[in-house]
Amino acid sequence: MLRVVGLVVFLSGCVARQAGRDPLAKKLRSLDERYLRAATAAELAPVVQEAVIQLERHPEEPRLMWRLARALAAQASVVEAESAAASYAAAREVALRCLGLRPGFSAQIASAGGRLVPPAVVHLTGDDLPCATWALHAWGRALDLRGAGAVDPELPGLEALAAWAAGTAGPPAERVWVASAAGLVLSLRPPLDGTPPQPGRPLLEEAVRIGPGHLMPLVDLANYGLDPVSDATLRRRLLSDALATREDAPGAAAFNVRAKAIAAVGLPSAEAAPAEPRAAP
Repeated sequence: MLRVVGLVVFLSGCVARQAGRDPLAKKLRSLDERYLRAATAAELAPVVQEAVIQLERHPEEPRLMWRLARALAAQASVVEAESAAASYAAAREVALRCLGLRPGFSAQIASAGGRLVPPAVVHLTGDDLPCATWALHAWGRALDLRGAGAVDPELPGLEALAAWAAGTAGPPAERVWVASAAGLVLSLRPPLDGTPPQPGRPLLEEAVRIGPGHLMPLVDLANYGLDPVSDATLRRRLLSDALATREDAPGAAAFNVRAKAIAAVGLPSAEAAPAEPRAAP
């Protein structure tokens, strides 16, 4: 309970200081509190609904946009695959709409026929980091849901957004989400023979290190950041750790449900792989 309270205080601290002159302060604080306590589809549904209602009243409010994208991404983690794909798509849409509040960003996308292209990213500022984080998360998880070999023609733009987010300073407590989302996206491109290790691996390792209760980067590191042969022993250990760890970390519980499901599928194949011991990162 103390951890939940601490996270609520952090997430709502800024809006609380603005109470009295910011009409959304209480609503934002309420959304954060309810989100941090939600771990099931039934608990997340009213959070999504309230965020949608508030966004209809304040259609160009980025603080509502990224909170809605976050809640939709969490919801996608605890529903069946078809519904998950729809929730990820909705989260991606609202997060990109948030980034599109930057005229330069939206102009670049419009000139590219609606596609996310690398030049659009240069128009973003540090204030856009939350929306970028949840755009990356929703997009990356949707590609992961489609399975190995999934190709997206906008991957270069998505990778540029991930690189920008990874290098942009933000609140320390949110860094695990940034590193996790950017690390996954930068690990999605299939490696070619003789190429360096996946560029997302250091970010996934960072997310594992700073977010011990967050199981998704642990699983993504095992499935995307490691070599299936030379890192076979480490991969088995990471997937086993994910299955053995409690999933009730505040703010991450819903995502951890999805991580455990992925680990449960991946562990049998990992156990069948040839072992070549290697030190953990």
